[in-house]
Amino acid sequence: MTRVILMLLTMIQAIFFVNIILNKGVIFFTIYSWSIVALLSLYISVKAFNTSSSNSDDELNNYFSLTLMTISLVSIGFIAYLAIFKPFYL
Repeated sequence: MTRVILMLLTMIQAIFFVNIILNKGVIFFTIYSWSIVALLSLYISVKAFNTSSSNSDDELNNYFSLTLMTISLVSIGFIAYLAIFKPFYL
């Protein structure tokens, strides 16, 4: 179940990046929902990574949680970039 949640959140993050690339901009509602999803994804990925054991199935969950953690941090960084350098998107 944890792996499914991690994969769905990773796909949601990817959809936000595709939306930015295709539309050449951000609608203000999108950036706020993206920031909420990014913070939620970061929290869930850290929690999933910290609750792992030495089981081989948990090793796969660790890869998914590290991937989601990386994507979430990149998303938060990109949102901060937009807020600082392109505030008209807010």
